[in-house]
This record gives sequence, structure tokens and C-alpha cells, in this order.
Amino acid sequence: MIKLIKEFLNNFQDLSQYYDFLINKTKNHENIGLTNEKIIDEFFVIVKHKNKILSYKNKLKKIIKSKNYFFIKNLITKNNYNINFEYLINELNKYQEETKRNFSYEQLSIIPFLLSIIYIEKLNILCREEYIKLVDIEDVSNIISSKEELSIKDFIPNNFDLKNNLHYIFEINNQLKNIKKNNHKIFKDLNNYLTEKEVNLKDIINEEYQKKITANLLVTNILNNLKEFLNYQVEDIYNKVSNIEKILLKDSVYKNMTLETKKLYRKELHAKAKSNHISVIKYLEENFAVDSYEITTKYVVVANINDSANNIKEIKKENKINYYKYGRSISKALKTLGNYNYVETDKGIDALNDVTTNNNYFLVAKASYDYLLESTNLIVKDNYKIIYEFDVLEKVKKNTNVPDSYNIYINGLDYTGIMRDYNLIATINTKTRK
Repeated sequence: MIKLIKEFLNNFQDLSQYYDFLINKTKNHENIGLTNEKIIDEFFVIVKHKNKILSYKNKLKKIIKSKNYFFIKNLITKNNYNINFEYLINELNKYQEETKRNFSYEQLSIIPFLLSIIYIEKLNILCREEYIKLVDIEDVSNIISSKEELSIKDFIPNNFDLKNNLHYIFEINNQLKNIKKNNHKIFKDLNNYLTEKEVNLKDIINEEYQKKITANLLVTNILNNLKEFLNYQVEDIYNKVSNIEKILLKDSVYKNMTLETKKLYRKELHAKAKSNHISVIKYLEENFAVDSYEITTKYVVVANINDSANNIKEIKKENKINYYKYGRSISKALKTLGNYNYVETDKGIDALNDVTTNNNYFLVAKASYDYLLESTNLIVKDNYKIIYEFDVLEKVKKNTNVPDSYNIYINGLDYTGIMRDYNLIATINTKTRK
């Protein structure tokens, strides 16, 4: 991390010098372009990020290295340096889920600083490129004003490095109109020179204009994002990403603690987990188990494939909707869907047949609907369509009492896929595990 901070401060120093360079240009009434004008206008944002890094410099130095630097940088680059808080949080949570690794508080606390470091690094690279372009403009302008009669050799010496000076060529062409004499001959000689080098002037012009558009977009994205990053609070990242924090926030006492008290509480929590030689998550699960959990059930409204209705709003209130009475959270599902002509049923296949024969509708949990379609050949999936989907969230109280035994029902279809010719009830003893 020390190396990253040092690189950041070097990048900031380069940007400060470039800012002074631009200010002098504007004082001399020179045109610096839209991209550079934005850099001048928003330079105060860059200074704020530098001050933020300096204020936490000693704390950041204690973090020897950050494994997340390249991960965060990849998120940024693949989105062309244009991210928001929601995207960042989603990607961090996605990473945790896919890798089965939990971000520590330390790793999350450093993310706002990594954003500053990565963005300032890219901005400095772009400003170096802009500096070269402004120098090219100045060099060509000075040559034009140096004498009255010019030739192509005044612009392009014998040892000229064409490959690394395409913008300079672009600028010669751009300022030809300012040459009072021989400008047509110079233009002709320039084209002949490029033809010999197997380079097309039109391609150079198109490429430079495209580079200008890309640079302007990147600088705009970077400066806008840097302003947004100043509003990012570490606690917000903890709350939305840290799996430890998500568990702790279920405790109303912890939720209402001050930030300083929370920090002390987390420190004590880490110490206790370490003394027990287990992870903080494991320690929390063993000592702070919540008494309830949440279950989300996806419900669907099924219609005849030939029904004119394609969404729930097209169903009339008097139309019959069968619903499976044993569905999880069915009462909440009915309330969520609204006021319709509901009919209770415990026979899913009959309800599906009612859809095809009478053009009625069927409200059922998506998992149950999928099971009905796959469990028998009597139901043809192509005869149905889903016209509405919605989720029902239910908080379920944990049952900590483990029964002595429980039953598992197993059934199987015959080769026709119609008759259930295999039925079994298996009883599991939780004490003997047999």
C-alpha cells in the first residue's frame, strides 16, 4: 500500500504541474480544448482526493498490500471509468458469492482510497497525452511564425519518427491554413512523404478525431466519478457488503450504536473470534444466532396460451383464478396480487386443466408449477403461458428443536410418465442417523 500511496502522490504532482501549464496557456489566451478546460474547472476535486489520502496516510501505510487493487481496477476499466455506488456494491457481493470469500472490514475500508488511486493514475496518463498534443500545436505554430517562406523540411526533419508523432502530422495539416505562402505545395509534399511511408493522411485525421472523442469521454467520466466518490461512506459499504455487518445489524442494540462504539464492538468481536481460533462469521453464527430467517417465494399466474390476456392488468375482476391452498405464503400472495375471484384448490393438475378447458387462471408458486409440468406427461407445457410473476417475502421463526425422527416421501412414475407405480416413505432417526 505504501507503494500505491507514493505513486498516487507522484501522479498528483504531475497533475498539479499540468494544471499550472494549462493556466499559463489560458493566461496567454491560447486555446486548450474542451477536455483541458474540464480539467481546470474540476481540479479542486482532484485536490480533495489528495487531501483525503494524506489525512489517512499513516493508517494506510500499516496495510502492507491490497489484494483487491487489480480486482477493483478491472471493475473500473471494463466500464470505461464510469461506475456508480450500486454497481460497485453489486460486484463486491457477487465476488463474495462466487468465491465464497468474505471481505474483511480492513479490505472494505480501503476501497474508497483504491478508487482515488486508480482514477488519478488514469487521469495522469490522459493528461500526459494531452500535454504532448498541446506541445505539438505550439511547435507547429512556432515553425509557421518563424519565417515567411516554409517547406515541408521545416516541419519534418530527416530523422523524424513518424510512428510516434502522428498527432504532430495531424496538427501540421490542421494549421496549413495559417501558412501564407506555399501551403498547397507543403500539403502536396506532406502527402507524398506519407505515401512513401505507406501512411494515409485521412486515416490519421480520422484516428486523431476518434482519440479526441474518447479522451474527452474518459476525462468526463473520471471527473464525474471522482466527485461522486467523495460522498462514499465506508459504513455504507460495510452495511451493504460485509457479511459480518449484515448479521450484526439484525441486532437492534448494535444497529443504534454510534460509529465509534461499533468500531470498538467489532474490535472486541475479532479478538474473541481469534482467541477461539475460529472466523468472525463462525463466532457470530455460534453466539449471535438470529431467531428467524427470510424466505422468498416466486409466484406466477398461469393462463391458456391462446388467452388474449398477456399481463395481469388485462384480467377482469370477475374472472376465476384458482390457487393452490398449500402454497407457501399463499395468504400474502393473494393479498399482493389484489382483489380477484379466487377459488381454492388442492389439486394442481385439475387447476391446469381448468386453464386449458375453461380459460380460467391458476395462481401457483413457480417451483410447484415447474414440478407439475415435469412430473407427468398428462400436462403439455406448450398449452400454457405465464402472464405475471411476483415475489412474496416471509419471515419464518427458526425451529431449534430437532425431532427424534422425520419422514421422507419418495415416488416415481412408470415408463409412460403417467402412473405413479413407486411410493416409499423413509423414516430417518436423528439420534442413530439411520
